[in-house]
Amino acid sequence: PRTARLLVSTAERAAVISDALAAQVSPVCWVGSKPHKGRLSATFSDFFGTDAIIAPRPGSRLWVADSGGTVQRTLRFQS
Repeated sequence: PRTARLLVSTAERAAVISDALAAQVSPVCWVGSKPHKGRLSATFSDFFGTDAIIAPRPGSRLWVADSGGTVQRTLRFQS
């Protein structure tokens, strides 16, 4: 069977829907445990491992999360 993950980013949270093409409602996995404020996006990336999620955070930070939304590390950038 074919599956398709959907990454949704809102003004407060990012979420992964594990099987967006399923006939039944799929569970939603939130990326991280803390909401943010602002127009931030998120993307899938294989750079940090298979099916990693990269989600920007306020304060020049990026979350690197696994496919289930659990944050594996926080990258901090300094100017």
